[in-house]
Amino acid sequence: MLENQFLMSMPSIQNDLFSKTIVYVCEHSKKGAIGLIINSPTKYSVKFILDQLDIETKNLALLQKPVLFGGPVQQDRGFVIHKPIDGFNANLDINKKICVSTSESIIRLIADGDGPDSSLITLGYAGWGANQLDEEIRQNIWLTCAANEKILYDTPLKEKWSSAIKSLGVDMSKLTYNAGNA
Repeated sequence: MLENQFLMSMPSIQNDLFSKTIVYVCEHSKKGAIGLIINSPTKYSVKFILDQLDIETKNLALLQKPVLFGGPVQQDRGFVIHKPIDGFNANLDINKKICVSTSESIIRLIADGDGPDSSLITLGYAGWGANQLDEEIRQNIWLTCAANEKILYDTPLKEKWSSAIKSLGVDMSKLTYNAGNA
């Protein structure tokens, strides 16, 4: 399964929503897959989210952080990808280093300075039906690699896609757009 993997769109994808995107796969099963785009900022900052939830913070840097476009499905629904913290049960513990939460309480913890050291806040998600993502990979739409915390949390948005591809040792200029099976 592709949980805890990155999907990097191939250069042949010219669709504005997924062109040069990197998706963090949260769930993948026979029923389908859910992922969050981690390199596409919205026009909103975290200040917008905090204002909507009537949450105050003294962390001025947090207010300026971008809210990411997690995907085209349920764009009014927020997701937080974050490092685990003691005493907080995330909605989805993907591994010992990455969690995904949808509760307002994680936002409150972050605003209060009691939250995780690293986090990304997204609106919406990318979703695939049964076998759809597997078929897209066979069609050469996505490259995959294991998720990397440095890319997830520390790499600037504009560099995430190329950094993930470089982590595979791939030179995008030498890839073909044709898919095939051996």
